[in-house]
Amino acid sequence: MVKRISILLLMIMIITSILSWIHLSVVTIRHQRTGELIWSFHPNNGVFSIQWMHSVELEQWRETFQITDDGNIKLIESRFRAWGAGVPEHEGKVFYRDEDWFVMKEFENRTFEQLTISVSCYANHRIIDHSKKYKMCDWVEDNTSVVIQNEELSVLAYFYHLIFKEVSIWKK
Repeated sequence: MVKRISILLLMIMIITSILSWIHLSVVTIRHQRTGELIWSFHPNNGVFSIQWMHSVELEQWRETFQITDDGNIKLIESRFRAWGAGVPEHEGKVFYRDEDWFVMKEFENRTFEQLTISVSCYANHRIIDHSKKYKMCDWVEDNTSVVIQNEELSVLAYFYHLIFKEVSIWKK
């Protein structure tokens, strides 16, 4: 019995070691001030969106990003429901109407190493990944600044954090 437990513990240690050496490229959301990892995800084809309610127009705004080959974050599309204050006039080369949305695409020089966002529960900031929407106020307090970036995490850290965060959200 002791020998079986010893072998099992040894196998767990070996597997844990291997999973800590293997790394994944994931999008992380960290607390800007403390650097604490708040959320991480592996976006489908490197594409994810952030959606919120515009503070002046009080209409929805969604920006879609793609992780580039060099690990940066590139703005590939902006969608907004109302034309007005704070809406750029000539940012994208392509502009059209898609049902209830105005859409801009093909931006020049809209690639970032990271995105910094002040999360607003009133604006209802959300991350959209794989058609799932995650409310950022489920993770942080109102008016908390977060940094979104592409980084390498060990498989062990990624799954540990994923399981820990999912369980904490289910409890709410």
